[in-house]
Amino acid sequence: MMIDYYFIALIVLRSTPASSCPTGHASSSSNPTGPEQIDHADLLVNDISSLYLNEKFSDVVLVVDNEEFHAHRIVLASRSDYFSVSLYGGYIESHKKKVPIKEGSATSVKVLLQYIYSGRMDLSILESKVILELLILSNVYRFTNLQFSLCEYLRGKIDVHNVSTLFAVALYYQIKELEIDSLNYIDSHALDVLQSEDSLSLTYEALLLILNRDTAYANELDIFRAVCRWIKKNQDHLVPGDKTKILSAIRYELMDDEELSEVRQSELVSSDRNILDVIKLSIDSLPRELNNRGRLEPNVNFAVGPPNKVSQIDGGTMIVLNHLSTLNYIEMELYDEQAISYTYYIEVSKDRLKWLRVIDHSNYHCRSIQRLWTNRILVRYIRIVGTNNTSNKTFSFLKVMYNTDKLHLVEIKNGLVAPKYNVALPSMGLAVNKRQPDCLQVQLAQPYVLSSMRILLNDGNSRTCGYIIHVSVNNEDWELIVDNSKKPARSWQLFKFDPTPIVYIRISAVRTSKKDELIKSVHLVTPAPVSLDSDAPTKQSWSIIRLLGRK
Repeated sequence: MMIDYYFIALIVLRSTPASSCPTGHASSSSNPTGPEQIDHADLLVNDISSLYLNEKFSDVVLVVDNEEFHAHRIVLASRSDYFSVSLYGGYIESHKKKVPIKEGSATSVKVLLQYIYSGRMDLSILESKVILELLILSNVYRFTNLQFSLCEYLRGKIDVHNVSTLFAVALYYQIKELEIDSLNYIDSHALDVLQSEDSLSLTYEALLLILNRDTAYANELDIFRAVCRWIKKNQDHLVPGDKTKILSAIRYELMDDEELSEVRQSELVSSDRNILDVIKLSIDSLPRELNNRGRLEPNVNFAVGPPNKVSQIDGGTMIVLNHLSTLNYIEMELYDEQAISYTYYIEVSKDRLKWLRVIDHSNYHCRSIQRLWTNRILVRYIRIVGTNNTSNKTFSFLKVMYNTDKLHLVEIKNGLVAPKYNVALPSMGLAVNKRQPDCLQVQLAQPYVLSSMRILLNDGNSRTCGYIIHVSVNNEDWELIVDNSKKPARSWQLFKFDPTPIVYIRISAVRTSKKDELIKSVHLVTPAPVSLDSDAPTKQSWSIIRLLGRK
């Protein structure tokens, strides 16, 4: 018998378990394929697979819903850290022939066992309920790669009929990727989700989390009705106080008098003094800022197509969205050829009564296309107002959206964009407004907070010169950020400085000796796209650099 166990152990240890490689690819050998190489991996996998549900050599039985599955401890332990600890770690399972499995059904456990012995699973033939049970099993028994694959599959299958269940499972088992995707879907389809049969499967914690989100957008009375339906369905599972907490999460201040009348007359509310007090407190808070809900629709451009309204106002332009929406990005065009620079500010509002200034470029020169980022805001009205010499100009909205595609490329510092990509490009609105043998001055499209630059002097040839760099936001007040006037320089120059608002950049040549030449050409990149310790540009940095030298 010992020989049999040794044989099984040898097969398992020499096989390539499907959970050993996160990418799902088998490891490659550095040795070339040839007659001296023997590859019987397929035969080995077949040998292991033949042990699936085979009583031969079986030393453990998994019991699920009174159904028994013969298995082999060493196979289970080699494929799962959980089984390794429970079956060989001195726990009660280490000494029992039969081990109960509490999670999942007999069907899902049988599929999991097949995966353990073969490394394969065909999701196309499985019911959605079984796949969800397999996700739970893979989480509980620590099949990391299987959980990843199942999670990716389910993320692509989210719809109104399963998102509540998926979210509740992801929240309970802390499967973050599925949790985030489920919440995003719920935000965009809140009413349909809450009115679905699947929403009745939400846990108390999951429902409360949804109700407390500003981005779960729906009419508040409809939300109240859906919550009442959930409470009636789940009341036997609620503990004292749960019903009050859930009904208190409804934003009664967003309802009109007719809607509030229906709420007060409902069976759940009329008999609960605590909820009536919550409603009264909510109504009394009306003079203060409303705790609104707004849609979160990532990467949907609200600036194009109906039913949004764009109108000209005194000194600027206003756009009215069809509903309260969550935004973080506004893109607009400044296209008056006679205006060298624009100055403006942007204000937003939920109700057109109280306005919040989110962008203030009143003291910064701007031109061309403006790519403006803000912290996440909930708005319906957006107005752009020109100041100084642009007070009577109109503005053209290009994009109004919640941008997630490029969110990782920017930071917001003191209301200005701190980019992680090169903004010194003609495609980004860069303009050369002064070009002389000893000086080059450029203007960025808008103010950016920058802290690093990379320049290439005179195409990297032997010509050298000293230089100084000044920056400004208005072409009047200049700040010195680099002084290399006493040392001749050539080729690539890399430097960093304290984060500084910048619109204009002026590079001036300084002759350090009679032999030194003045600047003939300059390549400029800001912020620097590579490490400041690097001696040479990468291919990426070279490809985005624009020659800004003398014609």
